[in-house]
Amino acid sequence: MNNINKKFFRANIAKTGKQSISLSVDIFNYSEDGLFYTYCPSLDLIAYGQTEEIAQNEFSQILAEHFEWCMDNNTIEADLAAHGWRKEHQEMEQPPVTAMLMNNDMLRDIVNHKNYRKHSVQMHNSKVVYA
Repeated sequence: MNNINKKFFRANIAKTGKQSISLSVDIFNYSEDGLFYTYCPSLDLIAYGQTEEIAQNEFSQILAEHFEWCMDNNTIEADLAAHGWRKEHQEMEQPPVTAMLMNNDMLRDIVNHKNYRKHSVQMHNSKVVYA
């Protein structure tokens, strides 16, 4: 099993009242049946495409749109809590890897049966960068 690091999420309210999001999460890229997939277990978001680049671009859009929707509807903390994240001080911490592996069939299948590559993704507001 690859080493999967703990990553953090921050949602801060600026003086203007607008929310600012900084996010770093692990994603898993793998291929199956001629398609490429990008999966984020701590948010349970997935994208696919004919190439890994297309899958990653699709995932970037899905991630940005997901958080834009959460910001517009003021549901960021509730959404993260529903995915097992916990609030520690002013930060939200993703679930421990052991919990995700025990509770997430898709992640368990990827780690145990797929040839995958793990990356980190950073997002600030709507800009997504692969590390």
